[in-house]
Amino acid sequence: MYKYKTIQEAIKALFSLGLNTIAKYRAGYKQDERLPANPEQNYNDDWNDFGKWDGLLGIERKDFYPTVQEASKAAIAPSFKSSKE
Repeated sequence: MYKYKTIQEAIKALFSLGLNTIAKYRAGYKQDERLPANPEQNYNDDWNDFGKWDGLLGIERKDFYPTVQEASKAAIAPSFKSSKE
């Protein structure tokens, strides 16, 4: 059996199986013989454009700060001393 031709087709298939995390994908991709074990390799041309694993799994990531430097300044300003704070 051939793999899905496009990443869009693979996305539809994995959503129908409820594979919405990397762990679930790794554990369940074999439920559909057309889903690849390594989508990052099979869909290499589209992988980055679709947002890598986040795009494949439909995870929306928010960028709160455009740079690490700005995030660092925001964290230091209220005197946070640990990552939990």
